[in-house]
Amino acid sequence: MRNLFSTSSTDNSSCFRLELNNPPAVFIYYCKIELYMLSLLWQFLNQHTPLFYLTQPIWRDEAFSILIAQTNPIEIIRATSADFTPPLFYLILDYWILLFGTSEVATRLLSLIFHFGTAIIVYPLTKLLYRELKLKNQQLPLYASILTFLNPMLLYYGFEVRAYSLLTLFVTLSFYALITRRKYIYIISAGLGLYTHYYFILAYLAQIIYLVFTTSSIKAVKKKLYVTIPVVVFAPWIPYLINQIRASSESWYYPITQQTWLTSLASLFTNYQSKPASLDKPLTYLTIATIGLAIFLATKKTRMTKLLAIWLLFPPLTLLTISEFKPLWVNRYLLHIAVVESILITLSIGMLSKKFHLLLFCLVTVCLIWFNSWFVDYQRKMDYRTPLQTLSQRLQPDDIVATTDSLVLFETRYYLQRYMKSNITKILLKEGEHLPRYVGTAIIDKKDIIYTLPTNNTVYLLNLDGSIILKPKQ
Repeated sequence: MRNLFSTSSTDNSSCFRLELNNPPAVFIYYCKIELYMLSLLWQFLNQHTPLFYLTQPIWRDEAFSILIAQTNPIEIIRATSADFTPPLFYLILDYWILLFGTSEVATRLLSLIFHFGTAIIVYPLTKLLYRELKLKNQQLPLYASILTFLNPMLLYYGFEVRAYSLLTLFVTLSFYALITRRKYIYIISAGLGLYTHYYFILAYLAQIIYLVFTTSSIKAVKKKLYVTIPVVVFAPWIPYLINQIRASSESWYYPITQQTWLTSLASLFTNYQSKPASLDKPLTYLTIATIGLAIFLATKKTRMTKLLAIWLLFPPLTLLTISEFKPLWVNRYLLHIAVVESILITLSIGMLSKKFHLLLFCLVTVCLIWFNSWFVDYQRKMDYRTPLQTLSQRLQPDDIVATTDSLVLFETRYYLQRYMKSNITKILLKEGEHLPRYVGTAIIDKKDIIYTLPTNNTVYLLNLDGSIILKPKQ
């Protein structure tokens, strides 16, 4: 092969001289180098930064969302009325899928848009706070928006095909509308929030408490009665909610511990869920510091500081207290608390000397970027995509794929539909075994359940660990 570089001597020294008699070869050579470097960069970003969340395999809750959304609006309402979630997110996802398809990236981009919308709303919300506190740096609201976007908890669920980012968007928008007295925006955002996730109720109650503390006359109360309209809007769904509460005796919620209390607010910022255990103590200190900052906020006695303090403390403390008697604590259901915490970090920066603002903001930003990259390894989902993609290449039309655990059914169905445009999945249960409602029985038909393996079909058994066992037909 001809060398593109040759060595020549100038003034008794050696240097590399690019031969210019073949420009196309030089251009191609450099293009290959650049493509190789870009490939290495993409591999790094795709495996060791939050971009991994965009492309990693779909997991069961996401597959459940996609499978429901692939039906039709009437079926979505029927299925969600028999499940434990309201229908709004799935209805939006239904139309999104019609436009952009069902791939991992396409479906997750919808949640990312909601996350981006939340970061945008934080800007005017934070601007109100700094005006009330008479802080001079005009860049602080922008800092708050950026830190909200980079928040580990918000960013992780901003890449998940679930309703949490949409819930956070409506909570943030409703708080902004409440403090700015935009009645129609509040009614719409709060009403839609209730149809997005039931835990919006905690944010709604926090808003009512805020109004109680800031309303001093009967006349003022009458002016704020519009906050009851979202409940009226939600009223048609309340019978379904009551039925779902009655059916919730079978629950997957885990009992809380002392450590849950100690790391609660910090876990809502970092998405910490007991791994790695080395974070227990640092996050305990961070939770205590956050509570201290909330108390400091309350002493400022402005409308915004009262609002933020109640928003930060009421939902998690109420849910933790209830969970002492009936486990209901799930940190992702309170995702919107991370919005307040991001604003409080920016406020802490703003309370210091202005000459340190940019430096501290850059330091916090670098720390968040580092933490997001470091934490990726603790957020990886089980990869069922690879074995199912391989399996789909050898399946015959009359073959059956059965899962030995109901927790793998939806991933199996999603990937087989995607690769084969068919649905041949079953759940293998033991005789007399019962499927609890929380595994998604709203979209599981009786014909999907088998108790013995058929002998006249080839059966592939997918286990929870991703391994596949072949059972040839007899």
